[in-house]
Amino acid sequence: MKKTSFFFAAGIIILTCITLIFDKKLYPMARKIYNLSSGSSSGSSKKTSAYKFSTTARVRALYMDKESDGNLIIGNTGREDEFINFLTANDFNTVYAYDLNTSLGNNQGRLNVAAFVERLHGLSISIFAVGGSATYLTNPTVINSRVYYQNQMTTLGRPLAKFDGLNLENEAWRYPSSGTVTWTEWQSIITGMKAYTVPNLIKTDAYIGNLIDKENKKTESQLARFIVNNCDDIEMHCYMNSTKALTTDAFYNYILKRLSAIGLEAMKLNKRYKVRVIFSASPGKVVDGQTVEIHMFDYFKTRTIQYAYTQLINSLNKYDWPGKAGIDMDGLTGYAFQDLKAAYAFH
Repeated sequence: MKKTSFFFAAGIIILTCITLIFDKKLYPMARKIYNLSSGSSSGSSKKTSAYKFSTTARVRALYMDKESDGNLIIGNTGREDEFINFLTANDFNTVYAYDLNTSLGNNQGRLNVAAFVERLHGLSISIFAVGGSATYLTNPTVINSRVYYQNQMTTLGRPLAKFDGLNLENEAWRYPSSGTVTWTEWQSIITGMKAYTVPNLIKTDAYIGNLIDKENKKTESQLARFIVNNCDDIEMHCYMNSTKALTTDAFYNYILKRLSAIGLEAMKLNKRYKVRVIFSASPGKVVDGQTVEIHMFDYFKTRTIQYAYTQLINSLNKYDWPGKAGIDMDGLTGYAFQDLKAAYAFH
């Protein structure tokens, strides 16, 4: 009995020594190797970094040119053919019909729009009606509003002439610049759009630049939360000149802050939110007789919009960043037809 007690006591002493050695020598080293700290989770980090976005853009959209710029396409058979040929040759599957106030302002114009939309739907191309105010988007009594047009197509029994969604393009982040609205008004327009789009089973989406409220009424996260809760998806601009576009991770660095804000809000709802990125082929503006490039016309002389998108996706996949698990990169958008066509002519 005494012999047994001796070995038992010796065992306790040895075990205690091993525990102390591990605690003082090995455990701190283990914490250093895994970089653990209170509240950290190696599992969530691995899950986020393991997620990869596809370089294959599900949505490949193209903006029509503003009618107010004298680039009327609808109702001109030759220009419609030119536009559609460019769409099909470059594998676009979605169109944003920009600034339709002229065409929708009279009955013949609306019939021209109907024939054009039916042509696009016949090619399996989706079409969104772009507008900058509640009046132009959803007012059922204003003849050049998109809802007025939709209702007329219902009356005429032409379902394939209807738009697949309404898109709000009003730059609230630039308020109080001319032609813009406050973020409060922007949100009100979106709410009004949803009152029509949800029961009619079409999409509500919008174009955004910066998540900045110059009235200082809403934070970036508050704006992002509203977008995630109320827009089916978002068009996020990635506008820079060609020189900057060629720098490492340029597109990623340009959109990351906004993308993270939206992703973090989506994660709170346990969802992934669809985001499309807009690349602009605009050649720029004339200053003192010289053209100053502000977007990527020169870039697209030797590269496609798919190439730009691939560079962005590769960067998004390369890094771990806040909100990554809440984002679904849904595709790309080109702005706009005439500029992109002119740039591609150099290929």
